[in-house]
Amino acid sequence: MGNLVAWLFTDPATEGLNTTSGLPTAMNFLPWLLLVGILGLLLPLYYKVEGRRKIPTIKNHRVRKYFLDRMSDQLLPWAIAGLVILGFRYALTSSFFAWRIWHVAWVGWLAVIVVYWIYYFIRIYPSHMVGFEKQKELSKFLPGSNRRRTASARR
Repeated sequence: MGNLVAWLFTDPATEGLNTTSGLPTAMNFLPWLLLVGILGLLLPLYYKVEGRRKIPTIKNHRVRKYFLDRMSDQLLPWAIAGLVILGFRYALTSSFFAWRIWHVAWVGWLAVIVVYWIYYFIRIYPSHMVGFEKQKELSKFLPGSNRRRTASARR
């Protein structure tokens, strides 16, 4: 347990002093940057800019817009925090935010997001879809708005 605590709370520069080279411990940043770049930044930004209008199954679907808005709103802060943590780990190796505990907490944050969405799709999404289908069925019988009538009623 002591080794785990020391591993989580030791910055790379201090840990590198115990090696023969004296350099900070190496870390492969490429997989983490790809994860942040694609999952955390590219997909949510594409959805915010183009996805709502271009993807035909989402364009007029209230429930799908809801969960994609929520998902992108959760992934963007996660990605920005990840870039900050990776930046500290790369550039400021002897700082407080270069500790591995921040990296572990950041990955744990992603795990919480994934568990939340699994729970949402298993428990809540089916009831949202039933409500959406009922609303769609009821909207067939409701009269459409008449712009001329509503404009004259306002005067």
